[in-house]
Amino acid sequence: MTLLFRSKSCRLGCDSSNSPPSSSVWEETEDEEEDYEEDEDFEDEQEEFESCEPISTPFISPGFEKNRRENGQNGNGQVPSASASVFGVSPQSMQCSMDERGNSVPTILLMMQKHLYAEGGLQAEGIFRITAENSQEESVRNQLNKGIVPKEIDVHCSAGLIKAWFRELPQGVLDCLTPEQVMHCNTEDQCTQLVKLLPPMEAALLDWAINLMADVVQNEPYNKMNARNIAMVFAPNMTQMADPLTALIHAVQVMNFLKTLIVRTIQLREESAEKERILSSSSTRLILLAEINTNPFQSGS
Repeated sequence: MTLLFRSKSCRLGCDSSNSPPSSSVWEETEDEEEDYEEDEDFEDEQEEFESCEPISTPFISPGFEKNRRENGQNGNGQVPSASASVFGVSPQSMQCSMDERGNSVPTILLMMQKHLYAEGGLQAEGIFRITAENSQEESVRNQLNKGIVPKEIDVHCSAGLIKAWFRELPQGVLDCLTPEQVMHCNTEDQCTQLVKLLPPMEAALLDWAINLMADVVQNEPYNKMNARNIAMVFAPNMTQMADPLTALIHAVQVMNFLKTLIVRTIQLREESAEKERILSSSSTRLILLAEINTNPFQSGS
């Protein structure tokens, strides 16, 4: 993580200990006086530089930054990276916000999701499957690192960067689960129980991603992306394996795991919507009955 400092430009290689003696010792020439004044200016600039407070990189957690200044280390006890990128860094070190389900996830994800939805990304055919131009993605990356989500972004670029954010994490969201655990998840109940084994941050990120994918699937008539398709394109981004063959086999297992969770999420949404419809219908009937009972013209003579 790069820290930026507010300071004037200064000349390197100067030594303040070699300042000329006071004019009370001997008389300086005009050139020597100018050199002495420049050295004093440099000392003032150096003091100002050392007294400046560092400016946090965009989307970096203030608490993480305070800990770095006090201990000179990142949250893992290592010297922080020289990169100012919001990609490839620990989510615990980033500024987080609550999503609509109460999950605390990095703010950058919520901003990219908001833009994707606002630009009609959920209805775009092949969303999360079609890749954007590399030149545009690189340009958007640079702006995201400055804390800016550009307005003029192709929806496929936004979708690709969301996948890239997960893919470039120091540790995959599902890496704390063994391949055997994922492989033996064959039912909804087994998948649900396995999710409970995830640490809080990974569980929140998985829940956010599953609901994002469920939103995509519910727009399948427009985007042609069913549960299997979206799970297939997301699976390689949720784990990290050094061996390509092992990674491929594990990605298939992860795909089935994600697909099961997506389908379950959509079912729960439909059940919740049906309950709300029934309650709304029942409330309407009760209101009508109450109005009839309180209507004086309905009472017997």
